[in-house]
Amino acid sequence: MNNSKKKGVQKKEGNKNDTIILVDSHSICHMVKHTMKGLSDREKATGVMYGFMVQIIRLADRFNTNRFCFAWDSRKKKRLEIYPEYKGNRPGEYTEEDLKAFEQFGQIRTAILPALGFNNVYIQTGYEADDIIGMLAEIYWDSKIVIISRDSDLYQCLNDDIFMWHPTPKKRFTKKDFIEQYKMAPYQWVDVKAMAGDNSDNIKGIPDIGAIRACKYIRGELNHRWTELLNRESSKFIIERNKKLVTLPYPGTKVYEFDWNETFYVSDFIRICKQYNFNSLLTATEIRKWTERFNMK
Repeated sequence: MNNSKKKGVQKKEGNKNDTIILVDSHSICHMVKHTMKGLSDREKATGVMYGFMVQIIRLADRFNTNRFCFAWDSRKKKRLEIYPEYKGNRPGEYTEEDLKAFEQFGQIRTAILPALGFNNVYIQTGYEADDIIGMLAEIYWDSKIVIISRDSDLYQCLNDDIFMWHPTPKKRFTKKDFIEQYKMAPYQWVDVKAMAGDNSDNIKGIPDIGAIRACKYIRGELNHRWTELLNRESSKFIIERNKKLVTLPYPGTKVYEFDWNETFYVSDFIRICKQYNFNSLLTATEIRKWTERFNMK
């Protein structure tokens, strides 16, 4: 993501009336996996599915919208083609609890969200939710967008109309917040990550250059010793490689367009809740909230 915008990607006319919520779906799934741990029905784990549905209505109420896009990570990673160590620090084996949670991730994406009536549910083999969100944020640059994630990679998407939010803790992070904290423009965040690397994704940066020194370099505050290190050929190689890894969207990401031709039905909502015994969502109060927010028929 860059203020210069990529050539060849057609921008769509912004919608200033309806807020669009872009959900980093795996981020929310992992969050509710911990908060809804242990919830099950007929010996089948259901906590992630229940928690995800709860978050949908909470987000819809908070931001006064029913326009959602759910972006999902692919298990395959295109970035491995240029950097085999990418995310190599993640667990090689998963616990039984993890596997039960992952099964629910799939159920949410392939069964629950389409059954509820959501059209904008996206996954692309080899790519991550960040790439899909980055592409949509680039295309719909002038729309009012809330990105539901705490992934700092997405800072590069911030602008006057796009901000980030994560339910735990409840925190809004805007372009203004970014500038106040880092004293630079959001599009420059890519350069910080390229120099410093990213421990969470196992991307190695220039030795001894962390995020603080990278920020100082961009602001012109780094002394000669460190600028000399950053200008070495070995450093330039790392920066060029990492920039390919951290810039959103990754080359080859599909150009998606929102489809708001969505119809939501009370009967579908009730059927899903009964199927998984989500009885607390079947109270008159909850059904009314969903019906009013999503204009259910």
